[in-house]
Amino acid sequence: MQLIYCYIEQYKALNNAGIHFDNRYECSVEKNGEQYELTINKAEDFDALQNVHDFVWGDSNISSMSAIVGDNGAGKTTVLEVIGKYFRAYEDYSDEPFSIFICECTKSRNLKIFIQGNIQLEQISINSKMKCCIFDLKNKEINEEDQMTVAYVTN
Repeated sequence: MQLIYCYIEQYKALNNAGIHFDNRYECSVEKNGEQYELTINKAEDFDALQNVHDFVWGDSNISSMSAIVGDNGAGKTTVLEVIGKYFRAYEDYSDEPFSIFICECTKSRNLKIFIQGNIQLEQISINSKMKCCIFDLKNKEINEEDQMTVAYVTN
């Protein structure tokens, strides 16, 4: 499974931060009062980008590589903290910052949306023509299929 987008509502210095990890998709989150609209679309040149993706990564165990760069204090480590909390299985996510993680299953290419934090699924609407499954992390233990190996280096 591959992380393609992460939205962090409010955590430390991050406020309504949408971070893209895959240029094959265009994702955004809009807040209207207590409601959130999550939009997911394939990029206009999705097929060409998919061909490049398949050519570069092939059948390897690595499906992508991303870099988070920015000035000191910009929030790079904070983004990694939030992502790292998602990847810890069997945690209580109810008090965590509200975050959305959109992942693509490596083999099926289906999208899975994971919601973390103190929010109800009824508060989120999904605007997408693609098949998506949504999971609330506070009601679900992360199973093996939904886990990923993440390595990061920071100073």
